[in-house]
Amino acid sequence: MKLSVLFVFLAACLFSAFSYAQGFTPKNRSSLAPRSFNSAPFERRPMSDDRVQRIEAIKVGYISRSLDLTPEESEHFWPVYNQYQGELVELNRQWRDKSKENLTAEQRTDEQFKHEQRVLDLRKRYRDEFKKVLPAEKVTQLYQSEKEFKNELIRQLKDRD
Repeated sequence: MKLSVLFVFLAACLFSAFSYAQGFTPKNRSSLAPRSFNSAPFERRPMSDDRVQRIEAIKVGYISRSLDLTPEESEHFWPVYNQYQGELVELNRQWRDKSKENLTAEQRTDEQFKHEQRVLDLRKRYRDEFKKVLPAEKVTQLYQSEKEFKNELIRQLKDRD
């Protein structure tokens, strides 16, 4: 019961944040239409720090419960995870900046593959870092929990439409 309430709250926060970030109103629903490869991605307004912090707090709680971290594991895990998240955010920012460029379809596809490879390389590198502070089973559970969290958010957002 608590978990479903948590997901509803998080989904509501994300939905409102994404709606605000894209300036979503009934007048501009057409902005959700597919874009050509040469068009720039949506210009996003940054989410408020308060919203980002609330979402991150919910994610931290979800991962902590999912991994069942001991106090000692938690003390060592979270600094490494926060560094990982920081690098992931930076890779995604670089991708957003690159995707704003006027690229051909082939160039865009190549750049997307490069971005996905960088993310995969980062995940592999941090897998090894996480294994220094957590048992291998919990490292596997971490990546699974991140995926489950993301999928549940998407499901909750779809159910609202």
